[in-house]
Amino acid sequence: MRQEMPVSRLLTDLEALVRHHEKQEAYQAEQEVFHREQRAVHVAELQTARERLAAYRVAAPHADSGGVSGGAPGEPLVFS
Repeated sequence: MRQEMPVSRLLTDLEALVRHHEKQEAYQAEQEVFHREQRAVHVAELQTARERLAAYRVAAPHADSGGVSGGAPGEPLVFS
């Protein structure tokens, strides 16, 4: 048995569905901007970390056997 929906109810439901998807689209656009910005931050940090790693790989064989001490994350290592 098929139930008929009044046209006014159908319009109301479709309008609500459109509003829902408009809000979701706007939210996803905001998230896209946020993630793009975060990716840019991490790309820059990755480049810095790779450069430091390459420099330390070059310096490591020449460091005396005193060892290496590290500071806080993000600070350069100190060869002693």
